[in-house]
Amino acid sequence: MSFRIQKPQPLLGLLFLLLNWNAFALESRPDTIESLAKSEQWLFLMHYQPSTWGGYKGLATSPKFYAHPEGRTHPKKELQALVQLFNEAHQNSYKVDQHPRCRFPFRFKWLKRNLKGFAPTESPANCELYDLYIDKHNAKSIGISFSSYNVNSPSSAFGHTLIKVSSNKNLNDHSKKTELLDRGINYASNIPDGVNPIWYAVGGLAGFFPGTFSSVPYYFKVREYNDYEARDIWTYHLDLNQTEVDDLMDQLWELGNSPYDYYFLTENCAYYVLRGLQAAVPRIQVMDKVPFWMIPGDTVRALAKVPGLVKAVDYRPSIRTQVFARLDKLNPDQAEWVKDLASNKVNTSALSTFSESQQRDMLDAGLDFIELINPDDYYEKESPSLKAKFKLLQLRARNPLETLSLQIPLPEQAQPDRGHESARWGLVGRTDTLGHFGLGFDMRFALHDVLDGEVGYMRNAGVGFFHIEGTYWEEQNEFILDSFAALEVIALPAYSYYQPNKSWKMIFGHERRIDENCLSACDLFGIELASGRTYALTSQEDLLIYGLITTELKWSRHLPGSDFLAGVGPDVGLLYHWSLNTKSILQYKHYFYLGDQREVYRSGLAELRSTITTNWSLGVSFQNNEGHKSVNLKLFNYF
Repeated sequence: MSFRIQKPQPLLGLLFLLLNWNAFALESRPDTIESLAKSEQWLFLMHYQPSTWGGYKGLATSPKFYAHPEGRTHPKKELQALVQLFNEAHQNSYKVDQHPRCRFPFRFKWLKRNLKGFAPTESPANCELYDLYIDKHNAKSIGISFSSYNVNSPSSAFGHTLIKVSSNKNLNDHSKKTELLDRGINYASNIPDGVNPIWYAVGGLAGFFPGTFSSVPYYFKVREYNDYEARDIWTYHLDLNQTEVDDLMDQLWELGNSPYDYYFLTENCAYYVLRGLQAAVPRIQVMDKVPFWMIPGDTVRALAKVPGLVKAVDYRPSIRTQVFARLDKLNPDQAEWVKDLASNKVNTSALSTFSESQQRDMLDAGLDFIELINPDDYYEKESPSLKAKFKLLQLRARNPLETLSLQIPLPEQAQPDRGHESARWGLVGRTDTLGHFGLGFDMRFALHDVLDGEVGYMRNAGVGFFHIEGTYWEEQNEFILDSFAALEVIALPAYSYYQPNKSWKMIFGHERRIDENCLSACDLFGIELASGRTYALTSQEDLLIYGLITTELKWSRHLPGSDFLAGVGPDVGLLYHWSLNTKSILQYKHYFYLGDQREVYRSGLAELRSTITTNWSLGVSFQNNEGHKSVNLKLFNYF
């Protein structure tokens, strides 16, 4: 018996190959797809994270972000579905903006670069929104803008970062005025109106609020941060080529199609700015340069650690910085005239007694001053401050002299990438008046206190999350948790006529206190709130005195009678800046408690701390809590 082998017909074979190309392509490259599905680049550009129970889970919560129904938890299925979607696109008709290349432009380019043999048949794609996005941004260069810390606003206490997209490649031609025409791509949490600060903090820590990307004119953010909130803005210009800029824009387009769970200390604006940057430009390995808990300041420090990545740093001073720069140029009589504008009254007769150039400087300072002290009034059409500003503008229009441009040098000591890392741990040696010796630890996940080195951080203020202190006492062979502050904020800005700032403090958490109300010592849980003022005793604000009225409400099962302790009393102190890196504080508290048989509580503190290097500091303190005295030697490392 013999077999007759027929010669295949070329045309039939070619037709069979074309009709079955998609299945053939997928099945003939299982190893390639298998390896790509496990590759770091694929997992990163799709923003997968290891799941708690094994496998992976995508950060994007919307099904529209994925090509496969199970794409959020199956990287391989998502990759296979994506390849098939592109390969079969020419066989389908799509509505406007629904073509796969409209939805996933970066993934399409990535597959062409990385998947061997990936060459889907070209088909027309009507991408109106994507084309508008690309045209509107006209991206030629990228910067990361950081707005400085603002402890008076819960959403701004840790600063904020956004991506600044410029249509100008040459930084030398990009003035402060023309950059206002740039765009800002922002990631932020969507918080309902009317949310109180406590729920804001709890919801932000627990991820209850969704986060989304948005694109806005850059001057919107300048108006918000520079003017309304009086925060300095630092922009770090990145050295990216045009292909990398285009890839980043495509990656951001894809990220903008889904909400994400927003967490204050981890998956926040800093996290997504860096993650999106590394996904689009894999040569920039920045995610390994930041801790698990990440805040906006970590973004710019991570960028600065990549050699050659930051090609320039720009500084845009806040309205507050500009006001004081203009006031410094005035004599006392001129400054007094500007000061009177706080009452929204424009003394035109007094103004006329000055020379034309003096009037120009006074009016320019006055316009900025009114805007600084009345930021909310610009939302009210008939507000007195708006009327006063309109009057000043009329007077300024009659003065023919040009405004003198402010030459405010870049303050390197305030540059955020130069500051210490955001987390801190420390070792503490303790000894008390009874001769007991203890070895303690001090751990704070974020961010800064008033005695930390102030380079790159806010002055006379601090904000901390999850600050834990404990001590092992050798003689008693006992470990004691001294305190755990879930949240602690203190702001001691100097009060002046030009800046009628309030000083305040809030601590929420646990402390172990030597207190007569507990008969010996007890664990107290609750909140402290304080408000008052701080005054500078020197012109450079090196020495400050503050006075606060503190109210506290604490609970403990060790209290006799009621389990609650409610008290009020003064909290006063002196804060002295020996230098940028060395500070000391003297503090005294005296609380009076409500209720029968409640005792007063008194405590005193004297502490000196010096920053040895950027991320190391050494301190010594003396404490007296109701007669229980101790001396503490502290060594801190910031990481």
